[in-house]
Amino acid sequence: MRSMRRRLLVTAAVLAMTAGPAGAERRVARKPTPTNAGDRGRKPAERRPVPKLPETTAWQRKPKDGSYTRWPVPAAGHSRSGDPELIFTFDNGPSEKYTSKILDELKKRHIHAIFFLVGWRVTKKGPHRATRRALVERMIREGHIVGNHTMTHPHLCHLPVKQAAAEIDDSHDALHELVHMPLVYFRTPYGDHCHKLVKLLDERGIDHLHWDIDPQEWKDHDAVRVTATLRRKMRSVARNDRRAVVIMHDSHKVTAMAFPQAMKWLDRENARRVAAGKPPVRILDGSDLASELMDAKLSGWVRQTGESAAGALVGALAGVVP
Repeated sequence: MRSMRRRLLVTAAVLAMTAGPAGAERRVARKPTPTNAGDRGRKPAERRPVPKLPETTAWQRKPKDGSYTRWPVPAAGHSRSGDPELIFTFDNGPSEKYTSKILDELKKRHIHAIFFLVGWRVTKKGPHRATRRALVERMIREGHIVGNHTMTHPHLCHLPVKQAAAEIDDSHDALHELVHMPLVYFRTPYGDHCHKLVKLLDERGIDHLHWDIDPQEWKDHDAVRVTATLRRKMRSVARNDRRAVVIMHDSHKVTAMAFPQAMKWLDRENARRVAAGKPPVRILDGSDLASELMDAKLSGWVRQTGESAAGALVGALAGVVP
């Protein structure tokens, strides 16, 4: 009976180990490195403590000790297809002047993007309110994903916790009223990253989507230079068969001018790749990413559930098997 009890407990323990959380790795203890003869009797060097960072620090001001963490890179993970992949995202809209032009280009090319919208643009009373709200409804109708980009576009890591939370929640409520569907993605203005912000997003079950390619057209209003930057960075993605999230801003005229030109270059690049026997650059929809996100969360839930069940089985067997 002792042998049977031991086998059952070992089996249950193995189940608990194999049902661990996603990405968990076994840690193998390293053997201590032999010391030289001259080092005998010396005390090991003391490690300098890593200073705790203030919660108002944004990733742009990364400390010299390197202890601060950015958003994950690549922003949307690695290519699942093995082919070069692009995801197009647009921030700071909707704009009554330029968003419709970008939507027209996307519709012509059957591309579904992710639009990170600022709440005040759809709530502020004025002559453009109805137009902006109609643009959001058009985004949903044409298959795009709408994400939260805060209410007033502030540096969240520079705000008190309550004010930062209100920026997230108020914008979510304003946009949800229009789209009538969950806002699964959030993007913090300026790419801010701090412990306070990560905690606020975790508490709300919101995922942050950063970016990999930023032509900074909001700063350089020259469409020719912006298009050249996009070409150079998209070519790098194509050469390395990787995935990249592109950030642009539908609130600027230069975006409406440069984006179609960049797409024309991508058409030529894909034609060249196909002629050379290479796969074309794939453009992923926002819904494709949302599906991947859901799969990852479901997988994590199943693993955690399995871990809990296996742990409960170990306890139950220990109690009933003599």
